[in-house]
Amino acid sequence: MLSRGRPIDLEHLPAELSGMPADVDLATVTRPLAQAVREFEREYLTRALHLAGGVRVRAAQLLGISRKTLWMKLRELGVANGDNGSEVIEDGDAPEDV
Repeated sequence: MLSRGRPIDLEHLPAELSGMPADVDLATVTRPLAQAVREFEREYLTRALHLAGGVRVRAAQLLGISRKTLWMKLRELGVANGDNGSEVIEDGDAPEDV
């Protein structure tokens, strides 16, 4: 949409037109995609670890990925040492593909 001066954005529209509830914080909704994906992936992996009782092999099976892939992702996201609130049971010293 065009307006005189600045562009009209979602924050300028009423809730019924923007499709978002009036109490939504647009700063949270419009964070960079990479940050949103990282936060989602971290939450998703920690949830899988919790469901697997902290057993990484079982979590990897639930997710349909290899244990090595899970290990790398957990390390990359800072969850490698059980930061998800449940005890992580080690599956061996060096990760291998399963």
